[in-house]
Amino acid sequence: MINITNMRPGPGGTKAIFDVEIDGWTVRECVIVERPDGNLAALPPALRDRRRAVQVPDHLWFDFVNSARSAYRRIRRDEKWGELCEGGEEALEKAGI
Repeated sequence: MINITNMRPGPGGTKAIFDVEIDGWTVRECVIVERPDGNLAALPPALRDRRRAVQVPDHLWFDFVNSARSAYRRIRRDEKWGELCEGGEEALEKAGI
């Protein structure tokens, strides 16, 4: 079970920072970033040398990423964090988000 909590806007190029509970373990300070191709990526916290502080198990990775991206889009829309770029609203509707 994956539960996303405490999502808030992030500084600089980070879209959001959030905490996640995965199978009873809480991981704090995960991030949502925008990749160069424009897609959103969810990542566990990083150490100073950019290595990941924790590793999400392979069988939960897909759910971790999708849960985080869905929560980000929902909260961003509900709390009006920013306007979507032109055409973005239509793309989200077509994707069922």
